Amino acid sequence: MAIRACATVDTTCTDGPAGESLMPEDNMTAFKRRKMARGCEFFARSNPDMVDQEKGWRMDLIAVDLQKLGPAGPWSAAARYAVAGIRHYENI
Repeated sequence: MAIRACATVDTTCTDGPAGESLMPEDNMTAFKRRKMARGCEFFARSNPDMVDQEKGWRMDLIAVDLQKLGPAGPWSAAARYAVAGIRHYENI
């Protein structure tokens, strides 16, 4: 089995209408990228058998748009949502 690059994935989502609020991608700030990179570097140093030294590691982002379907039901305190869109950004 070929060893691939070690990928760390951050998933963010929003439930606002597109264009009227922040996009899920807006949650990936420069501070969060630096913090995530430090975690990746620490993991790679601590687990050299799991990370190919030539291929290294990468950070990905999964952005999810949610659409509110309606208010909470009688047996649930949470509103109901459906996935309206998903985007995958590799090596951010």
